[in-house]
Amino acid sequence: MALKRRSLIVLIGLTSSIAAGVLASPAGAASPNMTCASTQRTTYSPGVTLLPSQQTIQNSSIASPCVSSSHPAITSGTAGFTTHGIRSCLTLDQIGGGTAGILWNTGQTTTYVYNSSTQTVGGQIVLTIIGTVTGGVFQGRSISFVIVSPSLNLANCLIPPGITSRLGVGTLTIA
Repeated sequence: MALKRRSLIVLIGLTSSIAAGVLASPAGAASPNMTCASTQRTTYSPGVTLLPSQQTIQNSSIASPCVSSSHPAITSGTAGFTTHGIRSCLTLDQIGGGTAGILWNTGQTTTYVYNSSTQTVGGQIVLTIIGTVTGGVFQGRSISFVIVSPSLNLANCLIPPGITSRLGVGTLTIA
């Protein structure tokens, strides 16, 4: 229990540090128009193990609470998408990109194109998504997500079904 609590404290501290870095604007840069706390659940089916296998990967995100200077009625949003790929516990995330969208609590939407990458920092998996809003609310602005997940317990990768889901926390910023 103490190890789980320590991991959670490290995760929160790392997320706060990353969020502070993402939210800090250099002189002359556009200030954020929207910031949200964010959680993301990623599920793998049939489940990743140490051996690479074909997976259906579902991502669902909740952004809440949100604060926007130009759209104060927007206080939360949801997003989700499904991809397919060959993954193992050692190759969960890949560098990639695509188009995604967010449905806001007001019924409005934001569509964006993005590039993503992952890295391990301080024993945590850090997913960074950087893109441009191409349609809907905030069109023309930049968008970024930084999501931090605890590193996997590789012992769970040894026996099927392996890892079937993980949860991350972070920050969504639209500037």
